[in-house]
Amino acid sequence: MKNRHTIYQQEEQFHDSECIQRKRLSFFYKDITSIAKDYFFKLMGDIKDKKILELGCGYGSNIVIMAKKGASVTGIDISSRRVNEANSLIERENLKGNATIIKMNAENLEFPDESFDLVVGMAILHHLDLELVLPEISRVLKENGEAIFLEPLGGNPIINYYRKRTPDLRTPDEHPLVEKDFEIIYTYFDCLERKNFFLLTFLAYMFKLVTENEKIIKKCSSILNAVDQLVMAVFPFFGRFCWQTVIHLRKKDRLFL
Repeated sequence: MKNRHTIYQQEEQFHDSECIQRKRLSFFYKDITSIAKDYFFKLMGDIKDKKILELGCGYGSNIVIMAKKGASVTGIDISSRRVNEANSLIERENLKGNATIIKMNAENLEFPDESFDLVVGMAILHHLDLELVLPEISRVLKENGEAIFLEPLGGNPIINYYRKRTPDLRTPDEHPLVEKDFEIIYTYFDCLERKNFFLLTFLAYMFKLVTENEKIIKKCSSILNAVDQLVMAVFPFFGRFCWQTVIHLRKKDRLFL
């Protein structure tokens, strides 16, 4: 079994590199995944004057959104390249007074206890050892502090087949979340809400193949998402076959940890 230091090095090297295929893939589905991202931000509510930590902040686009809403945001990432580019973005947006970007390992957070009102992340937990990162998230959250994450799910055999066929698009030790991972999460946090996305919405890809019209793509995605949510409301079992989930958590009382 690899030690954690080796895994950290592999993660840093991968995210320091520029993957053209990943960029093309991102361009291909960015219009569709905005549904889950919009919900992710909606769950935050009013964040003015809140202290927020983003794990795996990447190039800083989420930091900009939150800082412009009046939050004091700290972003961390294991990639030196991404930290540098995120800091450049923050400077261009004149947000240095509201945002700080630091190179840091999320499994060993270098912040005092109860430093943040909210911890967030997009596609980050599935890169980490949950038994290491979850206690750290809980530790740096204030009493009744909350966390919101958008993560990939590992229950769809078709998506998993695609993942196996494209290993160059991901690091060797990451894994999409499965139900046993949520059992670990719930030992540290109360689940306020969990919503799954992209069951039938994948069909919107077909429209992307024939048109670049954003209005058409977003309309089709919106309709298919509504169908998805209806199907899962009637048949919750189908939620495990979705591609992504957004989960809203609250720190448990320390007496129960």
